[in-house]
Amino acid sequence: MLGLLAALVLTLTASAQTQSGAIKAAKVEGLVTIALADGTQKPVADNDILTESQTVVTGAYSSVVLVFMNGSTVQVGQNSRVGIEEFKMDPFAEDIVVNNLSKEPSVSKTTLNISYGEVVGNVKKLNTKDGSSFNIKSPVGAAGIRGTTFRITLTLNAAGTGFDFKLATAEGVVVFTAPVPAGTVPVEVAVAAGQEMAATAEITTTPAPAGSPPGTPATTTVASVVVAPTATISAEVANQIAIVIAQAIEVAQQSTTFTIAVQQAAAATTSANNANSGTTTATGTSADDKAAADAKAAADAKAAADGKQTTTTNTNTPDTISTAGPGG
Repeated sequence: MLGLLAALVLTLTASAQTQSGAIKAAKVEGLVTIALADGTQKPVADNDILTESQTVVTGAYSSVVLVFMNGSTVQVGQNSRVGIEEFKMDPFAEDIVVNNLSKEPSVSKTTLNISYGEVVGNVKKLNTKDGSSFNIKSPVGAAGIRGTTFRITLTLNAAGTGFDFKLATAEGVVVFTAPVPAGTVPVEVAVAAGQEMAATAEITTTPAPAGSPPGTPATTTVASVVVAPTATISAEVANQIAIVIAQAIEVAQQSTTFTIAVQQAAAATTSANNANSGTTTATGTSADDKAAADAKAAADAKAAADGKQTTTTNTNTPDTISTAGPGG
């Protein structure tokens, strides 16, 4: 399956510190949006640049492939809500050809948060000794990706009182940690290649207090989590994962090169998000003025990135890939 990787050249300029990374939306199918802080939603199109602090929402029969600057790919399936809590990455010192990588080319920190739905991902071997991490949070627990191919599904149970969670690992290993009461040592479950685990969570939901600003979410509390023993992945699930990952890799090889302009757009977008949250600069510039300036910088940088030539090198010709509906 990894042999299907074709070269995706990522051109980045060195910097002195870790910075907000860029994520490219690719193969957008159906209704895919970014949920904004004011409760509205912005449509997502192919080649849009996404950054940390944004939330991806997909409708029925809809999906999107997220191509990360560190070479990882994550497909968000239909009827899903996935927040990009954090994506920081040390810049590359030179152009990187993803097809030649056995691990990520620098150091990164990624945290996603799945509220419901499905994600299928292929994460490069991480530089964990240098501080790299890739975690996916959920109401049921957190999955620590160690450089692997995996699928996570999170659905509301039939009674509507909790969630059903499934984690399947096709390659590598994923470590699942369920929430525990304060002062209790967390229990980690290693889900190795070819294994699947299931968990259920009972939850309680408290509406936002009266007088809260419009769009204030309800408070969800996990009452209990029950983790089932790991089991062997069925042939059907293994095949579904293989199909989705093959499609995501095919999309990644066709993705436009990440350039310094894309990095600038990502950093400016993140800065604008912070400004909109009420942050004031050290020089006393108002958050509104800074947000406007950063938004303009992001638009200018994205326009520059979109105008650059696509740079891809195909060193392998993929075999014919079967297709499946959105979400695998």
